[in-house]
Amino acid sequence: MSTHRFRWSLWLALLNCLSSTASAQKLSPFQPPQRPLGLPLMGKTYLAGSDGRSQHFDASKQSFLSIITSHLPEHVAYTGAGLNKLDPTRLYFTSAYAPRVYYIYAGTCYDNALGVTIATASEPTAKPVTGDSYTVFPFCHSSIGPFCCSGAGKRSASEPLLAGDFVELPTIKAGQQLAFFLMADMDRNANPADVYYNGKANNVDGYQHLVAFFPDDSQYLIIGFEDMYDCGGDGRERDGRERDGRERDDRERDGRDHKRERDERGRNERERDDRERRDRERKGLERDDREGGDRGCGDRDCNDLMFVIDIGPKNAAALRVPNNMVR
Repeated sequence: MSTHRFRWSLWLALLNCLSSTASAQKLSPFQPPQRPLGLPLMGKTYLAGSDGRSQHFDASKQSFLSIITSHLPEHVAYTGAGLNKLDPTRLYFTSAYAPRVYYIYAGTCYDNALGVTIATASEPTAKPVTGDSYTVFPFCHSSIGPFCCSGAGKRSASEPLLAGDFVELPTIKAGQQLAFFLMADMDRNANPADVYYNGKANNVDGYQHLVAFFPDDSQYLIIGFEDMYDCGGDGRERDGRERDGRERDDRERDGRDHKRERDERGRNERERDDRERRDRERKGLERDDREGGDRGCGDRDCNDLMFVIDIGPKNAAALRVPNNMVR
C-alpha cells in the first residue's frame, strides 16, 4: 500500500513538473497596439528564453547574429554568397507543425510590422498568395541595433522587442505554406507607406524584398526584409505599373518623390522625444546616401527586419532539396 502511495506521489510530482514547464512561457509586458491594414494579431509576444523551446533557440541565437552581421552587413547589397539560400516563395510544409517566429535583428529607422499569410501550398505566381493573413510583430523596434535605437538593452513601449522574443503560430498542416510580408514605414495610425510581398512580381518596384536561408542543419530558417522602395534594376524596367493607385511612368523620379513624402511624413508625425531623435538620425543617414549618389532609395541589404522561424526538423529537411534552393 505504501509502495502504491509512493508511486502515486511520484507521478503527481512529475505531472506538476511537466505542467510548470509547459506554462513557463512569459508574456512580454509590452504588447504594441498597432494593427496595420486592420489585420488581426496572430498572437501575443512572449519573452525570450521563457520556456524550454525558446531556451533551445537561445543557444543558437548568438551564432545566428554572427551570420547576419557577416553576411548581411549594413548598406551592402545582399548576395547570399556562402549561404544555403531557400527560394522564399516555397516555404512549404510537408509535415504538420506549430511554428514559432523569433525576432532577432532590425537595421532600420522606420516603423515596420511583420505579417504572414497561411495558405494552401501553390506554385509561385505573379500575385501575392491568398489565404488567412495576420500581423505577427505589429511594431518592430528594439533597443539594440546598429542605429536608431536607445542602446538601453531593455524593452519599452517604443522599443518592445529584444532578440529571441517570439510569437507562436497555429499548427500548419501538411500541404500548406507560409508567405511573409512587410508593412513598411507606418504612420501614427499604423498605415504603411508600402507593403512588400514575397516575390518580385508581387511588388510595385519589381524587386524581391525577402531573402531566406538555412544557417545550419537545424529546424531554423532565417528570413530578412529590405524595407525601402527599390529604384534601380528591375524597378526601372517595370514602367507603367501602378503605385498606390497612380501610374509610375518614371521610376527614378517617383522613387525620389516617394522618399521625400516619407521624410515629410516622418517629420510631421513623430512627436515623442525618442521618436524625434530617431527621425533626426534617419535624416542624417538619408542625407549621406543622397550625397553618395544613392538618391535615398533602398540599399538592398535585406537586413531591415530579420527573424528566425522554427519550422520543425522534418519540414526543414524536406525543404533542403535542389528544387527549393536558390543556386
